[in-house]
Amino acid sequence: MQSSKVDFLVEYNNLVAKAFTSSHDLPDNLCEFLLGEYELNAVVLFKVDSNNKLIVMGKAGETKKNISASGVFECSACRLLNNNMENVVFSSQDECEIQASEYVMYEGCMQIKVSDDSKIMFKISKKTPFSNSDKDNLQTIGSALGNILKIWFGDKIISNATVGEIITEIAHELRTPTNSIMGFASLLNEENLTSSQAEYVVTLKDNALNLLAIINDLIDLARLDIGLTKLNPNNINLNSFIEEIINVFSDKTNQNKIEFITNIDTSLPDVLKIDSQKLRYILVNILTYSLRLTEKGKISISVSQVSSDKINFKISDSSGGVSSAKLKEIFKPFSLTELGNNKIGNSTGLG
Repeated sequence: MQSSKVDFLVEYNNLVAKAFTSSHDLPDNLCEFLLGEYELNAVVLFKVDSNNKLIVMGKAGETKKNISASGVFECSACRLLNNNMENVVFSSQDECEIQASEYVMYEGCMQIKVSDDSKIMFKISKKTPFSNSDKDNLQTIGSALGNILKIWFGDKIISNATVGEIITEIAHELRTPTNSIMGFASLLNEENLTSSQAEYVVTLKDNALNLLAIINDLIDLARLDIGLTKLNPNNINLNSFIEEIINVFSDKTNQNKIEFITNIDTSLPDVLKIDSQKLRYILVNILTYSLRLTEKGKISISVSQVSSDKINFKISDSSGGVSSAKLKEIFKPFSLTELGNNKIGNSTGLG
């Protein structure tokens, strides 16, 4: 086997490896690869944006000094930019407005279609004219380099996925082992355990439940981010609904001697059609922080009718609360631990 062929494969394999690892210097490496394989004088790699502007991604050889990383160029004479049909196209038109080399050379452009809405272009300079054989070879290698760029750009496309899509994918994977932990904890609790072991199992199950609640919160947040959130209204008795939520916190209120006070507008109908799951989520989150801030005293829940299709919920407590100077920070995802006293613990503003 000829050593030149082996060297070519080694270099090409190295480029593929860099593409898989999203190496930031791959564009320069591709330019250097072309420069060496075809004895060129200058190579510049551009990304073509939606307005057909050319943004410098990489370069090699004796390129002009004004060509630098992220530089933007335009060519009104280019016939390739409006070609969306072919995957690889080479042109050596004389009227090109962009010169890659510092010296007077023969120059050509090779456009490669990476995806339906993503294109790149190599600007190539050499001392001798491009023969038909040169053009054929460049288009062949251009197709191979296009596959490398598809791998490299593929990671960039993934990174542009919405936060919601990423969270949804991860959260669903996390929910399965969490459910498994809860299931085995329940089975373990049915065994003849010592009091200490039973306490450990209860703690394990409680933490698994808390973890599952966080995962479900993340999924809800993700759905909101990608526009999949929709209302699921159902009929509820408001008094019973509020009472059920208060009972969730009964252990903590009894322990800290905190009194819940409810004040529900008597003009409200007994049965309301509302998305009870989302309302429960909001109220439980707010009451959780209220309880953590309130060492003793009262927490009140007031419900009043604003209009025929709008109800106002107001939660207040006798704690010192959050200072007005810090209120603007309250909805930042990871700020709540710094807003109140130590009683808040590890809570964040994500909820």
